[in-house]
Amino acid sequence: MLFLLVLPFLLLSTYRATRWAQNYISAGRYDLPIILLPVSFEDLWWMPLRPLFAWVQHLPFGLGNWYLYTTMGWPTEDLNASVLKYGENLVLCSPSGNTLVSSEAAVIETVYGGKRGGGFTRVKGEWRRPDAQSQLFAFYGQNVSSTNGEEWRRHRKVTAQAFNEQTMRHCWEESCRQASKLAFEPGGGSDLVQVRRMFDALAMRVLTIVGFGQERGSELTSVPVGHRETLFECLEVILQNILLTVVFHSLRVPNLFLPAVLKKLKVSVREFKLYMEESVLQHMQTTHTKASSSETSGRSRSLLESLICANEAGKSEETKQGTRPSYLTESELYSNIFVFNLAGYETTSGTLTLALPYLAAHPELQDWVCEEFKNAFTNSEMPDYTTTYPNLVRCQAIMYETLRLASHPPL
Repeated sequence: MLFLLVLPFLLLSTYRATRWAQNYISAGRYDLPIILLPVSFEDLWWMPLRPLFAWVQHLPFGLGNWYLYTTMGWPTEDLNASVLKYGENLVLCSPSGNTLVSSEAAVIETVYGGKRGGGFTRVKGEWRRPDAQSQLFAFYGQNVSSTNGEEWRRHRKVTAQAFNEQTMRHCWEESCRQASKLAFEPGGGSDLVQVRRMFDALAMRVLTIVGFGQERGSELTSVPVGHRETLFECLEVILQNILLTVVFHSLRVPNLFLPAVLKKLKVSVREFKLYMEESVLQHMQTTHTKASSSETSGRSRSLLESLICANEAGKSEETKQGTRPSYLTESELYSNIFVFNLAGYETTSGTLTLALPYLAAHPELQDWVCEEFKNAFTNSEMPDYTTTYPNLVRCQAIMYETLRLASHPPL
């Protein structure tokens, strides 16, 4: 009985050891420094288990040095230590595969400067993102970040139209309104934790209004008929537990056997999809009348509404020309909406949270930025997007420097 219990583990270990040896031989052909990792951030099962193995970092003789490289955000923690130790190019070798890491500008420009806009494997003249990474956030369907080649161009053609100057203006105005309501509430943990929660709330409130077109205030208090949570609550649970969402989103286990956090996550994933289905149906039914009224009245359209209008235009174009599909299916539409929410949340909240400690450590830069603010926000009226935003060059410099120092905020 003991042998039968241990046998699957032995088989899996043998398989991974064989793959690891094969990958090591392959990595040797690059003639670059190799860092051996028993597990990789591409192993989904490792994500929830990783915190339990933090103790390996303290093993003697550097036996636990591999632990740092097993999270996707390791460059933020590492800074330039690996570059100083190994050079500008190295290979992370694990049973899952080999990852080439480079901080050399020419290499990065070659990879990210092409038509695809990112990826790691050269196929048919383009850099393609590995499935282990591209499919992480594709559990609602395929999206612009999970596809390559012609499929990526189809997604890009539709989604790019939603990010226009009208959307940017709407985001600017709503961000100004919501930022004026920010309140720091000490006493609920460390100050940095409170700062992160404050920026989390800012990002999600803007997303529910600009992304979904919800009325201000309703994202916090109003639970529509047929729902168990507000849209804000859904986003909060999913986005703040994104790794758990990635690993357990398709879990088919009765609630009786699940911990409270997974029960809550299960409800939020289902509720969020319901919100998307309802919103898409509502906007599709009224897209033509709303589009015409938006053009004449200058009404701000939500990102979702702009995306649906672009998608419907793609359907009409295909009907007229008989060309290849240039629109998104329902599941692809939902998936892109989710990815936009994830990207908008993490980039906003993460970057602002990292920027604040940097500013706190450099008071002279605080004064430098405040001077620009005082010149831009001269009265209580809403500053105009087209004239104010381009002149906030110091603010943009702070954001760029934050992204340079910490370009991959840990999830």
